[in-house]
Amino acid sequence: MENILELAKIALEKDGKLAPMAFMRYGGDFEVMPLSFRDNDEKNRQLSLLRRIAMKKNADIVFILTESWYVTSDIDHIDTGHLDIEPSKDPARKECILMVGECEDESITIMQIFDREDGKENGEIIFGEKIDMRDDFVHIQFWN
Repeated sequence: MENILELAKIALEKDGKLAPMAFMRYGGDFEVMPLSFRDNDEKNRQLSLLRRIAMKKNADIVFILTESWYVTSDIDHIDTGHLDIEPSKDPARKECILMVGECEDESITIMQIFDREDGKENGEIIFGEKIDMRDDFVHIQFWN
């Protein structure tokens, strides 16, 4: 997964955006599938289809890679946070590369935080902290 994350960082730096995709391993095969997340309905349909494909192929590794908005909130003040607003509409939103899925009896969520220089959409990508959720609990809401 680390190699895929590094390739995603290179693609994001080069193109300024990251196309969502799914990765699946079953039997001796490894498959990469493009995804489209134009809105939450389409995202839900695509993830449901991905789940059905993974079950049919008896996949032992399934994860998605996408660019995402996220919002954090201090767990002690969660009721005063912005969690009733979709992160894509929250003024305190931040960006990350998100890898999330199932890998051999383990749930995986990895976030590679990044900013854009001067906050501009086409600004240079500046990578920050990488958060591996297998190690820590952080309450985060994700949307594209």
